Amino acid sequence: MRTSKQFIHGRATLRVWKAVLAVLVTLSLALSAAPAAQFAAADTASDLQNQLTQLQKQRDALQAQINTNNTQISNLQAQVTNYQQQIDITKQYIDTLSQQIGGFNTQIDTLQTQMDAKQTEIDQKTADNAVNFARLQQRLVVIAKSGDMSSLQMMLSENDLTDYLYNSKIIEVISASDQQLIDQVNAAIEQINTEKASLAADQDSLNAQKAAVASMLQDSQSKAHDLDVIYQSLQAAKQKLQQQNQQITTDQNKLNQQMQQVEDELYELSIGSSAFDGHFIPRPAPNPMMFWPVPAVLNISSPFGPRWGTIHYGIDIANGKVPAYGQNIVAAANGIVTYVNKTDSWGGGYGYYVMIDHGLDSQGRKIVTLYAHQSKVLCSVGQVVVGGLTVIGLVGDTGDVTGPHLHFEVRVNGTRIDPIGQGYVNFK
Repeated sequence: MRTSKQFIHGRATLRVWKAVLAVLVTLSLALSAAPAAQFAAADTASDLQNQLTQLQKQRDALQAQINTNNTQISNLQAQVTNYQQQIDITKQYIDTLSQQIGGFNTQIDTLQTQMDAKQTEIDQKTADNAVNFARLQQRLVVIAKSGDMSSLQMMLSENDLTDYLYNSKIIEVISASDQQLIDQVNAAIEQINTEKASLAADQDSLNAQKAAVASMLQDSQSKAHDLDVIYQSLQAAKQKLQQQNQQITTDQNKLNQQMQQVEDELYELSIGSSAFDGHFIPRPAPNPMMFWPVPAVLNISSPFGPRWGTIHYGIDIANGKVPAYGQNIVAAANGIVTYVNKTDSWGGGYGYYVMIDHGLDSQGRKIVTLYAHQSKVLCSVGQVVVGGLTVIGLVGDTGDVTGPHLHFEVRVNGTRIDPIGQGYVNFK
């Protein structure tokens, strides 16, 4: 019959196995859904825009899978840590039980040695009594033969005569010292037997305790084995998720390369039909190189850099004297709009957003800006914009936000840099 502890442990184990199985099923489905973006050649800005949108959705889906995997990895790690602690505690308990069994064995061996010694005493006392009794027999025979006995008694053998004399109370004529010696030996034998019986009882008790501890030890060893099996399974599931994340990151990099190619094609197509010469023209010193993107809101609510355990790859403009929501967003510099998302309110966390290509700077580096979380987009792909003048949208709170603001990024050759620290913008 299963004990309540075994039943509870069994249910807990079943829950863990179900969790591990769910992770493995998720892995299988996610791996089978890994994207392999393939697009035919496009001739129009609309086609390129559609390709860019599809690539963005696939990249967002991959990022969502990574986020899900990271949550599962975190949960699995918590379970791994918990089971490792249980294994350590169980092993310590096993060591304690083993030490107890060793102590029982030592005590049992000691009692057995004492019992053997008592038996030796008993054997010696019995032998002494036999000698004393033999002497008594001889004395009884002498006494009998010296007295007046019937012929029938004289015909008895010496042993029969001894029994007769003993039974007929003739022993009472023996010296008091003979009787006392025999009584003392018998009393000693009885005492030793009592002590031996007590030792045997103690030994039986120790054997019973040892058997109980041995049973507990066997149960603990079985539990340790079960815990280790679950621990290894959790570790394997966590490792598979980590491997999947590595593969997803590789797929993301491929998508980023494809997106860059599409953006380059879109840029070339746009610049071919516009007056924009494809060069980034910074504002003259001592001004920052670009215009401030939200002229009405002169405040930063979150700078570029470390934030919440990760890196914030832009600046958030909000919390000034003027409420940010609905304020105009202007192009930070001359350029061409190369990407617009005004249909997907999540937008991979960016919400409604716009990307503008400002061309190559004097060092041959491509300069791109991004404007995220807009409430409304007021520009279109291929549109030529003028820095500080062209309104491209309105500040909002779409996507992954905690309140209305503009998330503004500057990218140099695809790398997001600190817009203020690198001197591209400044609200002062």
